[in-house]
Amino acid sequence: HILGPLDLTHAPSLVYPPSRAPLVATVHDLGVVKYPSTFPVHWRLFHRQGLRLILERARVILVDSESTRQDLRSLNGRRDPRVRVVPLGVEDPPQIAEESVHGVLAKHGLKPGYLLFVGTIEPRKNLSRLVQAYASLSWEDKMKTGELVLVGPRGWLGRWELSRVLSQDGVRWLGYLPREELEAVFRGAGIFVYPSLHEGFGLPVLEAMARGIPVITSRTSALRDIGEGAALTVDPEDVMEIRNALRRLASDGELRHRLAEWGRERAAQYPWKRTVELTLRGYMDAMG
Repeated sequence: HILGPLDLTHAPSLVYPPSRAPLVATVHDLGVVKYPSTFPVHWRLFHRQGLRLILERARVILVDSESTRQDLRSLNGRRDPRVRVVPLGVEDPPQIAEESVHGVLAKHGLKPGYLLFVGTIEPRKNLSRLVQAYASLSWEDKMKTGELVLVGPRGWLGRWELSRVLSQDGVRWLGYLPREELEAVFRGAGIFVYPSLHEGFGLPVLEAMARGIPVITSRTSALRDIGEGAALTVDPEDVMEIRNALRRLASDGELRHRLAEWGRERAAQYPWKRTVELTLRGYMDAMG
C-alpha cells in the first residue's frame, strides 16, 4: 500500500516477499541444504521454506555460480530453465598510500607477510580445521607463514569458534574492520587462505586475487570454479592437505609469484558490469 502497484519484485536472498508482482529471486547458495549442521535450526527452517516458495513461484531464478545451478538441479532432479548464472564481480583495488598501510599494521601489531582470512566467523568457514593445520606447522614453517590473522564479525556460534581457535599461539582475530583498514590489512598479507566448506561464490577469494595475494582455497562448491588454475586448492575437510598447502606456498616464492599473477588475471574476468547486465536481462524476461 505504501509503494503502490509493483511491476517486479526481486528477492535478493531466500526470504520470500509478500508480493503478487512477477518475482525474480537470487539463490546465492544451498549451504543450508548441503551443510545444515553449520546453521542454527531456526535459520534452516526459515530458509528451506523460503527456498520452497521461490522454487514454486519465481519466474526467474538468479544464481551466483554454475556450482549453485548444479546444486539446484540435484535438488529438483531436473534442469530448470528459469535458472540463470549471474556471477558477482570484483572492483579494482583502490589506491592506498604506503604510509597508510604501515600505520594500520602498526595499530594492530601486525608484521607484513602473514596468513589472512576474511569472512564471518562461523562453522561453515571451517576455521577449526584451518587452525588445526596452522597449529601443526613446525616453528620453522611458522616463521615463513607468519601469524594467522582472522578478520570479520562473529556469526552464528562465532564466540564458540573463537574460543577454540584463539587458544592457539600465533592466531589473531581483529574483528570487523572498516573498509580503509581492511584494505591495508589485505595489502600486508603474504597468503590469503579461505578453506570454507561451501560457498555460492566466494567473493573474498576474488578480492584477494585482485590485490595480487596468492590464495589457498577449497576445491568444492563455487570456490573450485574460481580457484582452479589460479590458486592452490585443497579438500577443506582434510587438515593435513591444508597444512601441506600452507607449507608449500610459504616455502616457494616462485609459486607465490605465479599465483599472484594468475589470480589478477582471474579476478579481471569478473566485472560488475556483467553482473548488472545479466540481472537486468533477468528482470526483462520476468516481466515478459
